[in-house]
Amino acid sequence: MSVLDRTTTEAMDAAMMARCIELSKTSKQVGEFPFACVIAKDGKVVVETLNRVARDGDVTRHAEIVAIGMAQKALGTKDLSGCTLYTNVEPCVMCSFPMRETRISRVVYGIGSRLMGGDSKWDILPIPNCAG
Repeated sequence: MSVLDRTTTEAMDAAMMARCIELSKTSKQVGEFPFACVIAKDGKVVVETLNRVARDGDVTRHAEIVAIGMAQKALGTKDLSGCTLYTNVEPCVMCSFPMRETRISRVVYGIGSRLMGGDSKWDILPIPNCAG
């Protein structure tokens, strides 16, 4: 990757992560844990969402899983190659598996989670471009 490409990617990552953090603040305001997710492709937001665990009364409605389903519908495909998933906290094991299975190209997260992390603890995200 050239320096220009790296600079562009880093700027995009910073902007998308800032959006993710803003969304996580909204999540907390509506009674959810402060987690949010943005999925982008070719520098454009495909979907963004909050945690929906409390809203839906379903422990599987983490922001990342909700976003993956929304992105598949928005793009009309199960294959999310070329997409980057942004989340404010390292994805848990449950969320990491569909990231791998849908072939998301990159996962960028704000802070790690050594207790539950699908990347740092369980190594489910063997994505070479996973960046925490």
